[in-house]
Amino acid sequence: KAVDLLKAPAIVVSGEPRSGKSWIVKLILNQMCAYMSPNDLHLYIGDPKNQISEYANYDLPHVRRKEYTVDSVIDMLRYLVNTEAPRRKKIMQQYGYVLEFRRDHPEVTFPFLYVVLDEMMSLANAMGKEDAREYRELIERFVSEFPALGMRAIFIPHRVKNDVIPKSVSELISVRITAKSASD
Repeated sequence: KAVDLLKAPAIVVSGEPRSGKSWIVKLILNQMCAYMSPNDLHLYIGDPKNQISEYANYDLPHVRRKEYTVDSVIDMLRYLVNTEAPRRKKIMQQYGYVLEFRRDHPEVTFPFLYVVLDEMMSLANAMGKEDAREYRELIERFVSEFPALGMRAIFIPHRVKNDVIPKSVSELISVRITAKSASD
């Protein structure tokens, strides 16, 4: 089924380990990057697999930040929620909704921003209680409040479970892709 990504505020790609989830997401990102310049699309990637991450060598000019530890992923989310979102809100208050704004004011740089979180189960399992609480609050705000600001999310868990993606968040995500490995 075809999906207009401009109308998809968040996407979940789930599936078994080694089933191709990250590969599917990279295909989506590559298509977006092929059709949008680095001035129109910014990517923020979090993946706790460090140097074995599928994104370790993903060095397109659209990528603004890649983080590989729980602390740095939370710090990246804090930055996006506490700094970038308020900056965008100020601009939007002045100009209007994101799609109309981008059409009517091409002279103002206002890229779509996607946060990509891979290995969300590993992230959730590696967090202490306070970090997990803050992480859940940050992704909930990201998905529920910021799509109108051109801020979108692509989440890559193995399974959509409340301790990985809070139910209040997963209920807001209408685009779900399930990757399955071939059976033997």
